[in-house]
Amino acid sequence: MKIRDERFRCLAALQVLEWLARGDMRQLQDAGLSRDTIARLRESAIGEIQCLLAAMQLSIQFDFQQADADLACRLEDSACLEYYVKHQATSAMLRKYFHLRSRRAIDAIYAHRNCRRRIGRTPVVDDKTVIHVFEEWSRLCRQVPDERRRYILLHKAFPQWPISSLYSAINDEAWEARPVIQKSK
Repeated sequence: MKIRDERFRCLAALQVLEWLARGDMRQLQDAGLSRDTIARLRESAIGEIQCLLAAMQLSIQFDFQQADADLACRLEDSACLEYYVKHQATSAMLRKYFHLRSRRAIDAIYAHRNCRRRIGRTPVVDDKTVIHVFEEWSRLCRQVPDERRRYILLHKAFPQWPISSLYSAINDEAWEARPVIQKSK
């Protein structure tokens, strides 16, 4: 995109002058100047540099690929948060996986999504089901590197349980005593 606004041209010229004064070769080369041009500019008087910079074509480059990647990441975070809230994740889970620190922020998320926070104890997964939960968790640990996504997939395999119950079952310290399956994280 070519810029014709004089203010932007002046700002760009000042930036180039600053890079020249500091001898910042990398920035100047990244801006498209050759080593020869940089050497000539460094030897020139300030008036000559200003004339050269005034005649330059100013353009701005946007990195839409990076913006798309950032947007995709944010959308995935939002979808995961939505899933956790909808399927009764605890505040501790929201703090851990979404870096939400304050109770007010968590309450606002529940209110924004029209969900009620679960009050009281998390239901405990029965012993018969917990064996299947561990087996599925073990399989997911080998296939899915993101722990946050693993809990979503685990919940989809056991939708009758709140996600907080499945989290408790996996992270219950007493389950290490169970001989059936090894704990894997």
